[in-house]
Amino acid sequence: MIIENPNKNMLTKEQEEVLLTLSTEAIADAIGNMGYSYGQALPASIRSIDGGAKKMVGLATTVYAPKGNSLPFHLAIYLYAKNRVLAVATDCYDDGPYMGAIMAMTAMQNGASGIVIDGHVRDIKQMRQLNVPIYAKGSIPNQPTKEDEGSINEDIQLGNAVIRNGDVLVGDATGVVAIPFEILDAVIEKAVAKEKKDVERYEATYNFDYANPF
Repeated sequence: MIIENPNKNMLTKEQEEVLLTLSTEAIADAIGNMGYSYGQALPASIRSIDGGAKKMVGLATTVYAPKGNSLPFHLAIYLYAKNRVLAVATDCYDDGPYMGAIMAMTAMQNGASGIVIDGHVRDIKQMRQLNVPIYAKGSIPNQPTKEDEGSINEDIQLGNAVIRNGDVLVGDATGVVAIPFEILDAVIEKAVAKEKKDVERYEATYNFDYANPF
């Protein structure tokens, strides 16, 4: 049986707009400085399939899809995708894919803000042409399986990051970070300050006269 729970939480337009300007590095630093291990960064093995060309920001709909079983993921794509990032925990299943280009297009057409999975996909060439950010461990050409097992909007863990229904996921060329929803505004404030400081340090380093340092 697949356990299903309704989507939670809302992002304001202002929150979303600011998050789109922030790097995952600044966000992870802010979260880490608030006492969260590893800054809630997802594993390095979960990478953008297009090099991070499409920035990802959205509330998480969490999916648990064990043992190569793609059915809960497909159900989430059809019923829970609108304005959400589908975050899929597979227990790092490596023997088959969970999604092809048709399901990715369905997610896009149903309004998904992105897809993050600690498993594999297929049809990666076609997926790169779609207007939806996708992060996965890699690609593999065989077929997914479907069994009546798993959950939607229960807590999941991707690497060191615990992700809950309605937490915020941000992805770019560097990777993906998960923001606990209850600290979102504090993280935004700290990340904005961190990014401003980093820009100032970068410009100072660029403009430093290395020929005459003193």
